[in-house]
Amino acid sequence: MIVLEECKKTRIKTAVFDFDGTISTLRCGWENVMEPLMTEILYGSTPTAEQIGVVRDYISASTGIQTILQMKWICEQLTAMGREPLSPWDYKEEYNRRLLQMVEVRRAHAASGAAKEYLMKGSREFLLRLKK
Repeated sequence: MIVLEECKKTRIKTAVFDFDGTISTLRCGWENVMEPLMTEILYGSTPTAEQIGVVRDYISASTGIQTILQMKWICEQLTAMGREPLSPWDYKEEYNRRLLQMVEVRRAHAASGAAKEYLMKGSREFLLRLKK
């Protein structure tokens, strides 16, 4: 629970939010985009359960780090397999393309009147209080 109280000591002039997930869930479920991307790159279209497990374990362990570092991991794995990887930036570009497909569907749904479904609980009230 967030408790907001008026601050009498100083006036807030600026608030900074990261661009990705601070007040919305538009990108929620990114793991469902990352997992198939990683398994396809590393193991092809028919990965084994063990291979999927390796990818899931890595995603779980790497949640919160920059995407480019996750893409570098893919490159390291490919190199260890004796394969020549693309640039980590190439893999990140493909990940972003797939992620934005998901986000665009959600944005269209939000624009059609369902915006509340994608807001973090209390975020609207927080922003209104911050503005005040």
